[in-house]
Amino acid sequence: MTPPIGYDPIMRTQPTPSNMTSRPVTELDFRMPEFRDAKPEDYEFRGDGKIVRKDRFERGIYKIASLLSLNGRAGFEIEDVIRTVENLAEESTNWQAELTDEDWAYGKPPKIDVKLDCGSILRNVTRNTDGTFDWEGRAVPGLIMAIRVRYPA
Repeated sequence: MTPPIGYDPIMRTQPTPSNMTSRPVTELDFRMPEFRDAKPEDYEFRGDGKIVRKDRFERGIYKIASLLSLNGRAGFEIEDVIRTVENLAEESTNWQAELTDEDWAYGKPPKIDVKLDCGSILRNVTRNTDGTFDWEGRAVPGLIMAIRVRYPA
Protein backbone atom coordinates (compact mmCIF):
# COMPACT_ATOMS: atom_id res chain seq x y z
CA MET A 1 0.00 0.00 0.00
CA THR A 2 1.34 3.46 -0.94
CA PRO A 3 1.48 6.12 1.76
CA PRO A 4 -0.60 9.28 1.24
CA ILE A 5 1.03 12.27 -0.46
CA GLY A 6 2.87 14.35 2.11
CA TYR A 7 3.34 11.47 4.55
CA ASP A 8 6.71 11.68 6.30
CA PRO A 9 7.98 8.11 6.84
CA ILE A 10 10.71 9.21 9.24
CA MET A 11 8.48 11.31 11.50
CA ARG A 12 5.44 9.14 10.71
CA THR A 13 3.21 12.22 10.52
CA GLN A 14 0.29 13.03 8.27
CA PRO A 15 0.27 16.28 6.25
CA THR A 16 -1.51 19.24 7.89
CA PRO A 17 -2.23 22.76 6.63
CA SER A 18 0.49 25.25 7.60
CA ASN A 19 -0.16 26.85 10.96
CA MET A 20 -3.85 27.58 10.44
CA THR A 21 -4.99 24.85 12.81
CA SER A 22 -2.53 25.75 15.54
CA ARG A 23 -3.69 29.32 16.20
CA PRO A 24 -6.95 30.63 17.54
CA VAL A 25 -9.43 32.42 15.27
CA THR A 26 -9.32 36.22 15.64
CA GLU A 27 -11.52 39.10 14.49
CA LEU A 28 -9.08 39.74 11.60
CA ASP A 29 -9.97 36.35 10.11
CA PHE A 30 -13.51 37.64 9.50
CA ARG A 31 -12.43 40.84 7.69
CA MET A 32 -12.31 41.29 3.94
CA PRO A 33 -8.70 40.93 2.71
CA GLU A 34 -8.43 44.58 1.61
CA PHE A 35 -9.30 45.75 5.14
CA ARG A 36 -7.51 43.00 7.08
CA ASP A 37 -4.74 45.16 8.59
CA ALA A 38 -6.41 48.53 8.03
CA LYS A 39 -6.83 51.20 10.68
CA PRO A 40 -10.35 52.69 10.82
CA GLU A 41 -8.94 56.22 11.20
CA ASP A 42 -7.43 55.94 7.68
CA TYR A 43 -10.85 55.39 6.06
CA GLU A 44 -14.09 57.26 5.49
CA PHE A 45 -17.44 56.73 3.80
CA ARG A 46 -17.74 58.02 0.25
CA GLY A 47 -21.02 59.67 -0.87
CA ASP A 48 -22.35 56.35 -2.17
CA GLY A 49 -21.63 54.62 1.16
CA LYS A 50 -18.52 52.73 0.07
CA ILE A 51 -15.58 52.65 2.50
CA VAL A 52 -12.55 54.38 0.93
CA ARG A 53 -9.11 55.59 2.01
CA LYS A 54 -8.92 59.21 3.10
CA ASP A 55 -5.65 59.68 1.22
CA ARG A 56 -6.89 58.12 -2.04
CA PHE A 57 -6.35 61.32 -4.06
CA GLU A 58 -2.79 61.75 -2.82
CA ARG A 59 -2.05 58.10 -3.51
CA GLY A 60 -3.63 58.47 -6.94
CA ILE A 61 -1.41 61.43 -7.84
CA TYR A 62 1.70 59.50 -6.74
CA LYS A 63 0.59 56.51 -8.85
CA ILE A 64 -0.01 58.72 -11.92
CA ALA A 65 3.34 60.50 -11.37
CA SER A 66 5.06 57.12 -11.23
CA LEU A 67 3.39 56.00 -14.47
CA LEU A 68 4.56 59.26 -16.08
CA SER A 69 8.12 58.63 -14.83
CA LEU A 70 8.09 61.73 -12.63
CA ASN A 71 10.51 60.97 -9.81
CA GLY A 72 8.70 61.07 -6.46
CA ARG A 73 11.95 60.96 -4.49
CA ALA A 74 13.34 64.06 -6.18
CA GLY A 75 9.99 65.73 -5.71
CA PHE A 76 7.42 66.99 -8.16
CA GLU A 77 4.60 69.47 -8.11
CA ILE A 78 1.01 68.49 -8.84
CA GLU A 79 1.11 71.05 -11.66
CA ASP A 80 3.88 68.93 -13.27
CA VAL A 81 1.58 65.90 -13.24
CA ILE A 82 -1.34 67.91 -14.65
CA ARG A 83 0.79 69.45 -17.42
CA THR A 84 2.17 66.04 -18.44
CA VAL A 85 -1.32 64.49 -18.52
CA GLU A 86 -2.62 67.44 -20.56
CA ASN A 87 0.24 66.96 -23.05
CA LEU A 88 -0.57 63.25 -23.33
CA ALA A 89 -4.26 64.03 -23.84
CA GLU A 90 -3.38 66.56 -26.55
CA GLU A 91 -1.16 63.97 -28.26
CA SER A 92 -4.08 61.55 -28.51
CA THR A 93 -6.69 63.98 -29.89
CA ASN A 94 -7.48 65.75 -33.16
CA TRP A 95 -6.13 63.02 -35.44
CA GLN A 96 -7.81 62.56 -38.81
CA ALA A 97 -7.45 60.13 -41.70
CA GLU A 98 -6.38 62.70 -44.31
CA LEU A 99 -5.95 66.41 -44.95
CA THR A 100 -8.88 68.45 -46.27
CA ASP A 101 -9.10 71.79 -48.06
CA GLU A 102 -10.25 73.36 -44.78
CA ASP A 103 -6.89 72.50 -43.26
CA TRP A 104 -5.27 75.11 -45.55
CA ALA A 105 -7.89 77.85 -45.07
CA TYR A 106 -6.02 79.96 -42.50
CA GLY A 107 -3.40 81.48 -44.84
CA LYS A 108 -0.27 80.21 -43.09
CA PRO A 109 0.62 76.60 -43.80
CA PRO A 110 -0.29 74.46 -40.82
CA LYS A 111 2.13 72.37 -38.81
CA ILE A 112 1.45 68.74 -39.60
CA ASP A 113 2.10 65.73 -37.40
CA VAL A 114 1.76 62.19 -38.74
CA LYS A 115 1.23 58.93 -36.91
CA LEU A 116 2.90 55.96 -38.58
CA ASP A 117 1.77 52.33 -38.62
CA CYS A 118 4.56 51.46 -36.14
CA GLY A 119 3.11 53.93 -33.60
CA SER A 120 5.76 56.61 -34.12
CA ILE A 121 4.65 60.23 -34.29
CA LEU A 122 6.59 62.62 -36.52
CA ARG A 123 6.13 66.32 -35.73
CA ASN A 124 6.41 69.25 -38.12
CA VAL A 125 6.10 67.26 -41.31
CA THR A 126 5.85 69.21 -44.58
CA ARG A 127 3.42 68.39 -47.35
CA ASN A 128 4.77 68.52 -50.86
CA THR A 129 2.76 69.79 -53.84
CA ASP A 130 2.42 66.21 -55.13
CA GLY A 131 0.70 65.19 -51.86
CA THR A 132 3.65 63.32 -50.37
CA PHE A 133 5.17 64.21 -47.00
CA ASP A 134 8.73 65.00 -45.92
CA TRP A 135 10.18 65.02 -42.43
CA GLU A 136 13.53 66.63 -41.77
CA GLY A 137 14.29 66.72 -45.50
CA ARG A 138 13.52 63.05 -46.17
CA ALA A 139 10.42 61.21 -47.32
CA VAL A 140 8.27 60.04 -44.42
CA PRO A 141 9.17 56.39 -43.76
CA GLY A 142 6.38 53.89 -43.28
CA LEU A 143 2.65 53.98 -43.74
CA ILE A 144 0.83 57.10 -42.48
CA MET A 145 -2.12 56.03 -40.33
CA ALA A 146 -3.36 59.45 -39.18
CA ILE A 147 -2.64 63.14 -39.58
CA ARG A 148 -3.00 66.01 -37.14
CA VAL A 149 -2.98 69.64 -38.18
CA ARG A 150 -1.82 72.37 -35.82
CA TYR A 151 -2.17 76.00 -36.75
CA PRO A 152 0.52 78.51 -35.84
CA ALA A 153 -0.60 81.28 -33.52
